Amino acid sequence: MLNPPVFAHVTARKTLRYHAPHPHYGAHVRAGSGLTWVDDELAIVQDDALCIAWLNPKSGALRLSALSETLAASLGAHTFDSAAGNKHRKPDFEAAFAWHVAGKSELIALGSGSSEQRYKIVRVRQSGVQVNVMDASRWFEALSSDTAFSGSRLNIEGACCSDQHVLLFQRGNGASVDGRKPVNTIALFEIADVQRYLDAPASAPVPARVQLRTFELADFAHGGKAIPWGFADACQLDARTWFLLSAEASPDVLSDGEVAAAAIGYLTENCAEFGLIFDENGLILRDKLEGLASDGAGGFYAVTDNDDPNQPAQLLQLRVMN
Repeated sequence: MLNPPVFAHVTARKTLRYHAPHPHYGAHVRAGSGLTWVDDELAIVQDDALCIAWLNPKSGALRLSALSETLAASLGAHTFDSAAGNKHRKPDFEAAFAWHVAGKSELIALGSGSSEQRYKIVRVRQSGVQVNVMDASRWFEALSSDTAFSGSRLNIEGACCSDQHVLLFQRGNGASVDGRKPVNTIALFEIADVQRYLDAPASAPVPARVQLRTFELADFAHGGKAIPWGFADACQLDARTWFLLSAEASPDVLSDGEVAAAAIGYLTENCAEFGLIFDENGLILRDKLEGLASDGAGGFYAVTDNDDPNQPAQLLQLRVMN
C-alpha cells in the first residue's frame, strides 16, 4: 500500500516534568503509555513506573499518585527498565479508560497481557486517593486464548469506553507464532460485564466479547523496508472512535524498535480511515505516541513514550486537517 495521506499536524508540545522530583519516580514522566480524561485532569499511565501522572492542561499543574507500595515491594522496584535489569518484571500498564460509577469517576488501567507478569488491572478512585491493584489472570488468559483477537501473542495497547461498551485494542506487532500471524483487532465488551468482573475478579464471570473487528492496516514504507502499523491507543470524540497508530520495527511484543511514523484515524462502519501525523517542521512525526485523548476543542492530545527513562515524555497537541 502507498503511504497514507497527512491527517494531522502537531501544533504544540509540553515536556512533562513534575513540580518537584519524587524519591521513587524522579523528576519527569518516564513513559506516557496511556491517556484519558478523569474529570478535569488528564491521567497519564506509565508502563515502566508504578504511578499515575495527573495533568491539568489549563493550569499546567502536573502531579503524581503512587499505585501500590505493596505491589512495588512484591516486584522489588518502583520503576523498570533495561539498564536496571528488571524490565521483564514490569506490569506494563499500556491502556487506560475512565467511566462513572455511582456518579463518581474511576480510572481503569490495564496491563498489556504480553506476559503473565502483565495480567494486572488497576482501579483508581478519587483521582489517586483510592487504588486497587487486582490480579486479572482469568480475563487475560481468556483474551490470550481467543486467538481471533490476540493473533500470535496478546498485546493490548489501547482502550476506550463508549456509552455501552469497553473497547480493547490489540496491537499486531512482532513475529508469527505457531503459524499465527500478528493481528490488529478491536474487541467490544458490555460495560456492565466488565464492571461486574472488576468488582470480583476471582469469582465473577469473565467478560465475553460481543463484537470483534479485525483490520488489515498494511505497512509503512521506510528506508526500503515495510514496517507494519499497529494500534497504540484510542478515544471517543463526537460519537466517533479515534485511534493512534505506530509504525515500529519491533521484532516481538516484548522488544522496542525503530519508530518510523505515527498516524491517527477513526473507525467507520466498514474500515479504519487513517493518515500520517506531521511535526511542527512539516516532517513525518517519529515520536512514539502511545496515549490519545480529546483536547476539548475538536483536536487531540497525545502523549509520548520514546523508550528512554531519562527522556521526559511529552504531551503533544494535534490538529486534524479538515
